[in-house]
Amino acid sequence: MELTQLELAVNYFTGKIPPQLGALRKLELLYLHMNFLEGPVPAAISNCTALREISLLENLLSGEIPLELGAKLQNLQRLYMFNNKLSGRIPVTLCNLSQLTLLDLSINKLEGEVPAELGRLKSLEVLYFIPTS
Repeated sequence: MELTQLELAVNYFTGKIPPQLGALRKLELLYLHMNFLEGPVPAAISNCTALREISLLENLLSGEIPLELGAKLQNLQRLYMFNNKLSGRIPVTLCNLSQLTLLDLSINKLEGEVPAELGRLKSLEVLYFIPTS
């Protein structure tokens, strides 16, 4: 399939993000924000290597951020995961995203230190880590 944009934001969708999205190899924009999606972020999304922007903010997503996102998505410029229930540590693999200009992991249940390697991202302009209150 040649789909390049998938915009399903603000639709009150429930359930899990289907791992089959990983078959959309040409996908550049993935907007699933402001729904009621739950469960883990599927690692299969990292198969969409053309992705430039992922917006998963304001859902009920839980579990750890997949390591694969930082390992495979070399074109990713903006990653919005604000206001979910994501847990664990911030993956050091996100430091491989050399095109990343914006990273928002605010208001989650992340723990540990922010990887110092993020400081090596020369394109990074905006970084949000507002903690859960």
